[in-house]
Amino acid sequence: MVAGDGAVARLERETLARQGQREGREIRFLCPAHLDTRPSARWHPEKRTWFCDACKAGGGWRDLARRLGLNGSEARAAGGGEIVASYPYCGADGRVLYEVVRTIPKGFACRRPDGAGGWVWNLRGTERVLYRLPEVLAAVRTGERIWVVEGEKDADALAALGFAATTNPGGAGKWRAEYGAALRGARVVVVPDNDAAGREHAAAVARGLEAVGCEVRVVELGGLAAKGDVSDWLDRERRAGKADESLAGELEALAGAAPVREVGRRPAETAALRSRQMSKVKIEKVSFLWRPYLPLGKVTLLEGDPGQGKSWVTAAIAASGSLGRGLPGAEPFEPFRSLIFTAEDGLGDTLARRLEALGADRDLVFAHDESVSLDTTEGLAELVREIEGRRPLLVIIDPVVAYLSGRTDIYRANEVRSVLAPLAKIAERYGCAILAVRHVNKAKGGRAIYAGQGSIDFTAAARSVLLAGSAAGDPQEHALLHIKSNLAASGRAYGYRIEEERFFWTGESRLTAGDLLAPEVASEELTADGEARAFLRDLLAEGPVPARRVVAAAKAAGITERTLRRAKDREGIAVTKQGFGASGQWLWSIPS
Repeated sequence: MVAGDGAVARLERETLARQGQREGREIRFLCPAHLDTRPSARWHPEKRTWFCDACKAGGGWRDLARRLGLNGSEARAAGGGEIVASYPYCGADGRVLYEVVRTIPKGFACRRPDGAGGWVWNLRGTERVLYRLPEVLAAVRTGERIWVVEGEKDADALAALGFAATTNPGGAGKWRAEYGAALRGARVVVVPDNDAAGREHAAAVARGLEAVGCEVRVVELGGLAAKGDVSDWLDRERRAGKADESLAGELEALAGAAPVREVGRRPAETAALRSRQMSKVKIEKVSFLWRPYLPLGKVTLLEGDPGQGKSWVTAAIAASGSLGRGLPGAEPFEPFRSLIFTAEDGLGDTLARRLEALGADRDLVFAHDESVSLDTTEGLAELVREIEGRRPLLVIIDPVVAYLSGRTDIYRANEVRSVLAPLAKIAERYGCAILAVRHVNKAKGGRAIYAGQGSIDFTAAARSVLLAGSAAGDPQEHALLHIKSNLAASGRAYGYRIEEERFFWTGESRLTAGDLLAPEVASEELTADGEARAFLRDLLAEGPVPARRVVAAAKAAGITERTLRRAKDREGIAVTKQGFGASGQWLWSIPS
């Protein structure tokens, strides 16, 4: 018996629905004979035959129809309609557990694999799971928002915009308590359909998720017709000329503005308790990549003005890491890998040259200079892929604001937290230190922890904060300071110099945050300061000199006492007393 035009058309629609792509006279699609992740099967409509290049299965149209479930059993299960879409529900391991199929006339049916390439049209004994479960679990681990909608089509529509989206099988009124286990503790946005049943379903979903410690926000989309859904809203906005990137930003803004749901919570006496008894919490030891400056599993900030050598400092840390030595104040250690996301320095003309000058083992340093937005699901996924592929102990993001899209306002605390929280979770999950570089404000003279651009929540969220810069009176004298440390006592300040495209650590530094953040000094003051420092070095070269004589000699040389005192502090001049009582005198000397 030869296949009729109707059967061929049905097979064509089904193969196209399985990620089908036309290749000449054939259609390449996901093979129904094995768990196919990339289309490896070919259907030839004219020859009425199919063949899989991967598993070598194949046959005629009847065999393909049976494997795809296009037979009498399907007709009875789906009411005689033709399948126009299928939605696979997978376990945590990615294995297909069952499918929900949509038919014309409109209807839905469920089927499960029979183990022989075909389908059984019921879910008897099958574990029920959330749609797109593997993607959702990955998003929960990295702290992303999870969007819960009513229907597979809506979940796919949001996923196409880069969101982690899911739904439950069966539609409205079919939420089960066990679905919440996969989302425990997650940040969730519930989007109801625009009808009474949709809102009741959303409320039931919210209550179920609150019971497992989720932060739940409900977002109702405006301007929808009765029974309208997310897909309808997206279609309407696209017809109005909005691009997908704009739509994604608008949805993020709606989610951020929606209040955390309070109405409908269970009474306190029956709600699940989220607190933990501290006697049952295991005390964890804090580990450092560079003690106490770079804690492992945490986010550290490196702040400073442009042109102060922040990128040189990060390159020096990566270079030392590749060699297992050279970090100030640290003993030799096991070499480690570094991954540098750089948005400002060229890889060949800048970063590679610096690493070479620093003597780095460049096999252990990896760099990424493509555009990535770390406030999007795609950007975080790219970061996770790189970390999983390279396994670095140090991840440098230079500068962090260059890796944020226009949707994030760096001066809004809640938006800053929504960016740094996933980074912190990623650092904790992979046990690496994330070092994010940030510029400081133009205004000078304030407290060091308020110096960085954007919200103070950058500093609040980081467990360690470093400040790099130079003294106002000597732009060649740089220092790296530890201005915040939550996990250990703050570390010592270390100086560094940059000369002729070379970087040197110069030992412990006397500079303070006040020095690095002081207003710029006029050029004539810089000249006077340099002359005073040279005067002191020359006068004290032979040994200690009484303070009165130093002041008198400086006055004779035209150096004011204010400039002299500042130069004394810059040079680290030691002051000691010789003798006792009225007969004693104070001496200035260059420290040994």
